[in-house]
Amino acid sequence: MVDFLTLMWLFSLTRELGFWAAISFSSILLHFHERQWLYSFSLQSILPKLCNSFLSQMYF
Repeated sequence: MVDFLTLMWLFSLTRELGFWAAISFSSILLHFHERQWLYSFSLQSILPKLCNSFLSQMYF
């Protein structure tokens, strides 16, 4: 039978590990979301310029 102190130590250890795992996972997720946002932002800013220049070359 596991005594109460060992159980509490294991609980605090897993809680600490879970806390750090959640922090690292959220930072990875935030980093990915940030890069995705930058990628979509660059696409949204570059694509209309490309389309406009292409259309202006086609029509004029």
